[in-house]
Amino acid sequence: MLVLPRLPEWWLVSVACMRTGVVMIPGVTQLTEKDLKYRLQVSRAKSIITSDSLAPHVDAISNECPSLQAKLLVSDTRRPGWMNFRELLQEASTEHSCVRTKSRDALSIYFTSGTTGAPKMVEHSHCSYGLGFLASARQWMGLTGSSVFWNTTDTGWVKAAWTLFSAWGTGSCIFVHEMPRVDTKVILNTLSSFPITNFCCVPTIFRLLVQEDLTRYKFQSLKHCLTGGEALNPDVREKWKSQTGLELHEGYGQSETVSTGPAPAFIAALRHLRVMAYSTSCLCNCPLSDTCLQRKTWTVKL
Repeated sequence: MLVLPRLPEWWLVSVACMRTGVVMIPGVTQLTEKDLKYRLQVSRAKSIITSDSLAPHVDAISNECPSLQAKLLVSDTRRPGWMNFRELLQEASTEHSCVRTKSRDALSIYFTSGTTGAPKMVEHSHCSYGLGFLASARQWMGLTGSSVFWNTTDTGWVKAAWTLFSAWGTGSCIFVHEMPRVDTKVILNTLSSFPITNFCCVPTIFRLLVQEDLTRYKFQSLKHCLTGGEALNPDVREKWKSQTGLELHEGYGQSETVSTGPAPAFIAALRHLRVMAYSTSCLCNCPLSDTCLQRKTWTVKL
């Protein structure tokens, strides 16, 4: 289980999990002791990687999670019963052989928001969560090898994949700002001070941003703006465009489907693609296995 704020180690651990065949279970940093216990028990996770702020919560419930065998702390200090990730990283060998995974092999498990009950596990494969982003990254998100992409989402949400596979899959640079809480002035000053070309945040944040005097800021590098995760108010879209000259490209996604871009360019890109999809919901409420997956293949004709 991987529960970290916007720290570089989140990206390092994500890539390490892919290369070693470990299934990662990201979680948002707002998880409570009850949330952590539920997720650890249901998923039967064997290890957890987290930061100083959540370590006490994990210690409080670890005795009730029999599957938990290892606890790693991303910190400059030590904590009893925990291995220090940064110390281990310094001592690690530079020799490594990447595990040969298949497209159907499990890559990650996300927990839904629990809108209709307890959060449910959703499994993604190396194809559905990884390669599945390449089309939308180029055609909808507008990412290229010269892009600098800033996505403000919490690393525990599925939307964080936009900052991992979409960016690195197209050779883009990932911009990371820890920003423990939303601050519109910090966001606007950051967009003005750094060569960020592609920017993404939820509609709620854009609604706060347009309440500021955007004419005071110069976004000299910004070219492409994205939003998703909730409905975008048309008024917010119009205010953002009128003050910045930039269109807001809205996307739709779910834990089960990741992202779908409605832009015409994205639809056009699908015309000649052979889309391979997998059911990602476990119906038997058990640790996900091959028996819970059904494979379907479509040739898209639009």
